[in-house]
Parts: sequence; structure tokens; C-alpha cells
Amino acid sequence: MIHALVAGGGDGERFGGPKWRVPLAGRRVLDYALRPLAMCHPEIQSITLLLPERELGNEPPPWLAGMDFQELAGGPSRAESVMRGLEALRGQTDAAAWVLVHDVARPCVWQADMARLLRARNAGGGLLAVPVTDSVKCGEGGSVARSIDRRGLWRAQTPQLFRLADLHQAMLQALQDKIEVTDESSAMEHCGHRPQLVQGSEDNIKLTWPEDLPRAERILQDDPDHAYWTRL
Repeated sequence: MIHALVAGGGDGERFGGPKWRVPLAGRRVLDYALRPLAMCHPEIQSITLLLPERELGNEPPPWLAGMDFQELAGGPSRAESVMRGLEALRGQTDAAAWVLVHDVARPCVWQADMARLLRARNAGGGLLAVPVTDSVKCGEGGSVARSIDRRGLWRAQTPQLFRLADLHQAMLQALQDKIEVTDESSAMEHCGHRPQLVQGSEDNIKLTWPEDLPRAERILQDDPDHAYWTRL
């Protein structure tokens, strides 16, 4: 049993509004973020969308029929938003259930990547990630202070998949210890877990700047899941 949390906080000032409802390739960014979850139904049984309280009250897309869908008010940070989602799920399902955490700002996740990630249940959970291929520099005052060995370095992506009980405990501990939680894996690592790195795709970009939108549109033009999408 898998339940998805989709974090969609932030006011999206650089995008002229919250990222989740910014137009992208004829739909909303949110639609593309939810799509890989719909493709995995019935393995993924429910979706909880975490938005700022003022953004609540949205109807789920009709193509999510058959999946449980709910909205919750997120917190002031991503970690606190996810924690609210985990608390809600603890009251709705078994602690042994799996939780898949996704970021609404990642609209280009392919079905093949999702399939590989879901298999990480056999290893106790994991995250999509891609190896670092560029040279990495540490800067000081606008100059290079030193180079960093890129061997063994990966760039973390979402979705990330963990047991509900394990992730809730890890997030709670990290927040109590005032650890900066940039993703769910960092909380799990803080508590001694070693999440599996699941090979993702360079296409799985995060929308950070306005110029990322045309890049995402170009990626979606080569969408390997287009046949599924057109049936929705």
C-alpha cells in the first residue's frame, strides 16, 4: 500500500503565482506532477496535496478517478508541510504503509523511473537521483577555493519512497534536532538509514526559475508517456 504526498508550498513570486497552477504545455504544472502518480494506480492508492491554506479548495482532476484525494494546509517550510501530511496519514492508514513524497515543481517524471523507484521497496526505500557529471567547485568570494571530487556524488530528486513509520520518526527527530531537512532522504540519513539511490533521468528537472518553464515544455514534447496522457 502506497500513499503519495505532493508538496506544493511557496508563493511562486518569480513565476507570477504559485508554481502548481502555472500553465505548462497546455495544462497546469500540478497536472504533470500528479500524472506519474495516476499512472501507478492502483499501487499508489491515495494522493495528499499540501498547499498554502489560502490555495485550498481545488477539485481533483477527473483523470484521478479511483484514487483517494485530499488537500491539506502545508507548513512554513517543506519539512513541516511533509510532517503535516505524515501526521494525517498516520491517522488514516497502517504504519507499515509506504509513503511516496513528490515535489509539485518536478513535472517531468517518467513512468519508467517510477517503476524503478517502486522496486526500491525491496531495499527498504529510496529516492530518484542522478550522478554528478560536471566538475564541482567550492567558491569563496566569487573565486574558486577548491575543487571537489565528484566521484560518488549524486543529485537528489523526487519522488522519494519510505515506510510511513520510519519517515515519520526520522522527520520528527530531524526537526527536534534542528537539522536542515532539504529532502526526506536527509532526515532518514540523520537517523542512520541508508536509502537506495535509484537511477533517475536528467529530464526530471525542478522548476526554480522562469526560464525553466520553456525547458520543461521541450522535455515534454519528447514525452515517452504521451499515448497515456492523451487518453486522460
